Amino acid sequence: MKKKVVIIDDEPWTRDVIVKLTRWQELGLELVGEAADGETGMELIREIRPDIVITDVRMPRISGIELVRIMRGEGLSTPVLIISGYDEFEYVRSALKLGVADYLLKPIKAEELNQQLKSCVQ
Repeated sequence: MKKKVVIIDDEPWTRDVIVKLTRWQELGLELVGEAADGETGMELIREIRPDIVITDVRMPRISGIELVRIMRGEGLSTPVLIISGYDEFEYVRSALKLGVADYLLKPIKAEELNQQLKSCVQ
């Protein structure tokens, strides 16, 4: 059975890049939803219960960090990959404290993304 993936990012081109770079078949993954902000993303997560969440750190309404905080508060231990254009220590530290799988910097590198997704699958 394929693992369900949700992508949450306010930039459509970033979502497109993630979709194009991911080795969906090889990793046994299926894209089951996308959202352009954290609030809609959280609704999607509650509805779909994905196996992996890929999210931007800075978005309208709810940030990626806040999204993970809400997930953990609701008892969801879903692996989360945070994608960000910001190499700011506070973001990284907050993400790691919340137990995210990894914090990847833009521009997204295919090998790095797929390696982290492989870790999430295992």
